[in-house]
Amino acid sequence: MSNVNFEDFVGKFAEALNIKSEKFFTKELCDLPQYDSMGKIYTSILIEELFGFQIEYEQLDKAETIKSLYEFCQTKVSK
Repeated sequence: MSNVNFEDFVGKFAEALNIKSEKFFTKELCDLPQYDSMGKIYTSILIEELFGFQIEYEQLDKAETIKSLYEFCQTKVSK
């Protein structure tokens, strides 16, 4: 398991994608205009920095919420 907690991940995700709204984490990722192709690249870089692995672009498309993306990263590093 990673030492990155969910609150830190959410904060760094919002910073990386320049998201100002505090309620974005309750929305689906596909509903965030910032989570476009460039946003996914920034997210990929963030995940590599925080969790130490390269995430597949397809997995970024599959993640429905920030919580599900975080949980995927946690399971990936715990293997």
